[in-house]
Amino acid sequence: MRLERIEQAIVTCQNHLSKNPAIEPEIEAFLTEYLLILICAEFEAEVKKIIVKRSSLANDPILTKFVDSFSQGLVRSIQISELEGLLNKFGAEYKKKFQERLNDKEENKTRFSSIIANRHKVAHKAGTKSQMTLPELIESYNKGNIVLDILSQVILESMSFKNA
Repeated sequence: MRLERIEQAIVTCQNHLSKNPAIEPEIEAFLTEYLLILICAEFEAEVKKIIVKRSSLANDPILTKFVDSFSQGLVRSIQISELEGLLNKFGAEYKKKFQERLNDKEENKTRFSSIIANRHKVAHKAGTKSQMTLPELIESYNKGNIVLDILSQVILESMSFKNA
């Protein structure tokens, strides 16, 4: 899942660093930390959009409005275990399908989880810096965002699940 705001921010940071090759590593670290926070915020927003989109399939604007409002408090963490818990609220078959589709995607899960863990360090542990470099973060974003693709597929195509 390619998210435009993240894509633009990555290009802007890369352009800035390429125009200033003698730039201090600390500036790159600041840009990386900014992108960590941005990526997590956009990932959280995307999870909420997926949930709202699913509710809109019912063609009930009041339900969609309710789900939109409710999702603001529902998605507080996007760790994979939390996403599994969210899917379990839809039904055990949703969580199972998500886990099955992620089963052979260890690197993707690791990259996704690394973004979340590093963002947590930056945002909640004063004085702690991310251990990721900008190239590592970009690679993690490129490989980790498949987790959101799979989440979206499971939620949106789940209408065909039995007992859903």
